[in-house]
Amino acid sequence: MLSATLPLLLVVVSVLMPGLLAHPPPWKERRMDMLMPGVRPTVPDTYLCKSVEMEDDHTYITGFIPNADASIAHHVLLYGCEEPGASPGHVWDCGEMTSKSAGEHAGPCKGGQSILYAWAMEAPRLTLPPDVSFDVGQATPTKYLVVQVHYKNVTKFLPPAYKEKKEKMVTKKKRKKKKIDDDDDDDDDDDDDDDDDDDDDDDDDDDDDDDDNDFEGVVTL
Repeated sequence: MLSATLPLLLVVVSVLMPGLLAHPPPWKERRMDMLMPGVRPTVPDTYLCKSVEMEDDHTYITGFIPNADASIAHHVLLYGCEEPGASPGHVWDCGEMTSKSAGEHAGPCKGGQSILYAWAMEAPRLTLPPDVSFDVGQATPTKYLVVQVHYKNVTKFLPPAYKEKKEKMVTKKKRKKKKIDDDDDDDDDDDDDDDDDDDDDDDDDDDDDDDDNDFEGVVTL
């Protein structure tokens, strides 16, 4: 089963604390995930984008670690933007050609567009030479990063490769009619209580099934 989040690109960054200091602190290296959350393209050659705002004044990108699958993604591009094509947190259709998919459609950037990195054909990770980096952040023209994925093959997102929720069928036997008397009334009351308990159990089972099929976590393809 495909889960809700597909990791496509991991960006390695080094962060220098903002401000002018006579003795700046050592650089702190961290890794930043560029994710494509919960996407399920159904049309081949779909282009999808997602943006991330760079919160620090300066962030220095020193390398890129792709985690894409060439059997699904034809290529991945990382854009630097002064303003993204859509607000952060949203996934939108960003194909440059006529789009056949539904939903929001816009280019990767509305302004200040540049390409920082491109991946295709199972290319390995890229580490920039020492003292070389991309300077991005709120004090630079590149205030946002936008990852664009070209989904060439969408077979894994379609049934039967993409497994849908399973529905549980509950059957009950029809109760037989019988002569009603005082004793039977008591028995009927007990039976009704038992049926109510059975109904509750069935409902609980259905709820458990729903919980078991909720999509959570990270996709591995």
